[in-house]
Amino acid sequence: MRQTLAVQRSESRDIRLLFPLPLATIASQSSMASVPPLFVAISHEYGVSIGTVGQVRGVSAASAVVGTLLVGGWIHRHGARPVMVWGGLLAAVGALICATAPAFAMLAVGQVVVGAGICCLLSSGFAGAGEFFAPGARDWAVGWITALQSLAWIIGVPLVGLIADQVGWRAAFAVPAAFALIAAFSAMLFAPKIERDPDGPDERTGLLAALADPSARRWTVGELLAFAVWTGEITYIAAFYMETYGISEGLVGVLLPTGSMAFFAGSALAERVGRGWSRRRLLAASAVAMGAVACVLFNFHPAVPVTMAIGLLIGVAAGLRAASSSALALNQLPDKPGAMMAARTAAVQIGYLVGASIGGVAVDAAGYGSLGVIMITGMALSALVMSGVRERPPTVVSQTAD
Repeated sequence: MRQTLAVQRSESRDIRLLFPLPLATIASQSSMASVPPLFVAISHEYGVSIGTVGQVRGVSAASAVVGTLLVGGWIHRHGARPVMVWGGLLAAVGALICATAPAFAMLAVGQVVVGAGICCLLSSGFAGAGEFFAPGARDWAVGWITALQSLAWIIGVPLVGLIADQVGWRAAFAVPAAFALIAAFSAMLFAPKIERDPDGPDERTGLLAALADPSARRWTVGELLAFAVWTGEITYIAAFYMETYGISEGLVGVLLPTGSMAFFAGSALAERVGRGWSRRRLLAASAVAMGAVACVLFNFHPAVPVTMAIGLLIGVAAGLRAASSSALALNQLPDKPGAMMAARTAAVQIGYLVGASIGGVAVDAAGYGSLGVIMITGMALSALVMSGVRERPPTVVSQTAD
């Protein structure tokens, strides 16, 4: 017989509650980050252009966006735990399909399954911060969830590059598959079972709840603008290194994580920096900084060390922006973290869809320098939109558990 009990969100910085959440976002990031370093090899394998290969990220993004129509409601009704489990399993199956794809079309099919896993992992990983933690500990949780997801780049991308060099690009899909399975099992073992009261009022949940609220909708548009241009950079940065400097996939796998380490630092420091800034001001400043520095990176590249140094600055600004943005999102609809994180996932994945498409066309037509111009324009627009988002005081909402 089911027994429903009131659950008090943790007021403390409980590492045990935090543990499965970054693992979910690490797995989602690994599923996204593991493909770009393989673009050149995939291009040669199937005889298609780099811009065409880049569209596979758009395929997984489109799949994830469709999933956001449902995932917020699932989290609201059943809690983050089962969504994390299913997300990990879907991402692992999708990686297997990609690794064994006999044709480019089948690789795209695998990315459809991967996109469904990404949607579940990314939404539930961040929603868990609002579900498991009280407002006083939430910014801390979001900061670490955001920071630790960069381990997908710091650890996962070098492994992808190493395996691709030594064994082949197909074997490299074992890396995102492993992260996905680890996330699924950690959720089963450590995430609490939480669900809404089945006798509670019937209300709008999921992505539609976020879009119905004016401030939440404005935040979603601002986040979409940011990711639509940011993903143009991260989707093609590996190919930029290889084609600009003539370096191997293995070396790219070593270079790219330096920016992710800077992202880790920026995210981890966001809570402390935010004490002297409003979240909106921190968002605006870091977004504009990202765009300006990215414009320099893609248009001024005399040597690898210079590009790496510029990439570190982008990483710190991106970490500050990502953590403060997610914390601001959870304060829009504090009683529906699943809805806001579905909106976040939709914004991120539509951003990937738009960024991969526009970025691929821009690279093929005008070269990598055009990505920098796109970045500074889009990030400035995002900062302008985010400046109108309200910083609402969070409220406490009761939930039930097994």
